[in-house]
Amino acid sequence: MKRQNVKTPQPRGAGEREHRSTCDARLEAGLSLAGCVVSVVAAGGAMFLLAGCASDGVGNDRRFEPVTFRAESGELEAVVRGDFFEFEPGRDRAPKPNLLDRIIFGERRSATRRLRTPQGMTFDGSTLLVCDQGGPGVATITRGDSAVRWMSGLGRESVAPLDVCADGSGRVFIVDQVAGVMCSAALKEGLAGGWEILLASDESHRPVSAAVSPKVLAVGDARAGRIERFDVATRRRLEAIEYGAGGARIVSPTGLAFAPDGSLLAADAVQGVVHRFDAEGVPLEPLGRSGRGEGEFVRPKDVCVTRSGRVVVADAGRQSVLVFDSRGRFLIEVRGSDGWPGFTMPGGVCTYDLEAGEDAETGVPDGRSGQSREFVVVADTLGAPSLVLVELREMLSGGEGR
Repeated sequence: MKRQNVKTPQPRGAGEREHRSTCDARLEAGLSLAGCVVSVVAAGGAMFLLAGCASDGVGNDRRFEPVTFRAESGELEAVVRGDFFEFEPGRDRAPKPNLLDRIIFGERRSATRRLRTPQGMTFDGSTLLVCDQGGPGVATITRGDSAVRWMSGLGRESVAPLDVCADGSGRVFIVDQVAGVMCSAALKEGLAGGWEILLASDESHRPVSAAVSPKVLAVGDARAGRIERFDVATRRRLEAIEYGAGGARIVSPTGLAFAPDGSLLAADAVQGVVHRFDAEGVPLEPLGRSGRGEGEFVRPKDVCVTRSGRVVVADAGRQSVLVFDSRGRFLIEVRGSDGWPGFTMPGGVCTYDLEAGEDAETGVPDGRSGQSREFVVVADTLGAPSLVLVELREMLSGGEGR
């Protein structure tokens, strides 16, 4: 009698599942050795491998230790405090990681991102407004709970917001890559009224930035290569600014800011300089120059001015933030160092006021004056956390912070 080999029947797909399980385990083990986080997701019969390398810096499970940078003159310190959301109420609400963030940033880093691609920002004293092209539009983060809400009332008018600013009367101006410059009469609890288009984005104009003073709205136009100006009260168009000091042509004014004295600063990402103009638009001596030396710029993306007049520039090319005094003298560069990987792509910066005299870590009054301690928020467009809080602390003659 001829002997036959008899195979034990298996449920359909059992062998395939066992093979997949073995492969998944090997992949996860191998990539874990490289410090990466791996997930295998099945969808529609297909298997997708999601891998992201988690950073050892701000984005992991350890408590972030502040990193301090000191000016050579000893007059100022810049302290990186870490995730902006850790210093306001609501810090216990961890965001739910989404699929795209898990692919790009990994499991742990995506958990620290409240926003996806933050860029231009402004703080009106109670609400931080952040343009996020990867989200539903403009985020409103109100002091008191730090919850991320999205500005309603935009409808289909704003699809790619780049920058935002607000004046003392509550008017909000949004620069949208598709729609142009939009104005709303008021913003209350994240609700905006009807929108008016002040400068449309078309073949002649491509607005990329905005800043507003009590009297003038300035708009950076990358297509026309100039700074458009409007009278805030009447919406009347004023004379545009096309040239900086020495006849230098404005090319790509991606960041604008007004100083307390009414002067205007314009970060030109292509020219690698921060142009300066007086209140009438007359060119002044620029800030920095193109290069990789101390106090020089590679791709200055945004700029802001603190109450004391210090100028803070986010340079996406240097992956850093540079600080100058009110006269344009370079003080500090905040960039990656031992214990902190630094910024990935700083695309926005704005001043932010914690309660005067409160400690940034504990919220306990420390007896210091608000004038000597200032704060800025940096939007790291591709990094985690997405918003980073930096303290600027004036130093006493003995080397101690005020």
